[in-house]
Amino acid sequence: MFRCNNKEEAIIRFNEMKNKWERRYPNVIYNTERKPGQLLIFYDYPSKIRNSLKSTNEIERLNEEIRRRIKVVSSFPDEDSAMKIFYLKSIEFNSKHAFRKMNGSYKCNDEIKEMFNKRYPL
Repeated sequence: MFRCNNKEEAIIRFNEMKNKWERRYPNVIYNTERKPGQLLIFYDYPSKIRNSLKSTNEIERLNEEIRRRIKVVSSFPDEDSAMKIFYLKSIEFNSKHAFRKMNGSYKCNDEIKEMFNKRYPL
């Protein structure tokens, strides 16, 4: 359903998946069906940048970095010290990737600006 051309086709594919797998994986189907609008929101954006939006590579990289840092420290006196590590790694990650361009964004820059102006008018 994530490789479809539009949201309507993705919903059709989800219903096919649901009919096939609902008995075996009821929790997955339930969680997917609960808020499909949020799950498929990337279809509202231009097709040139959809792969970047639905990918979790950046999030996984951040999680891996936090796990690595926590493993080195191995014990924390309290929850606040663990949150401090998380906060500092998040700030570092954000500053490192702040000016990075999304793949394909240059091809649909005008369309993205128009979407932004509709959502946040002056």
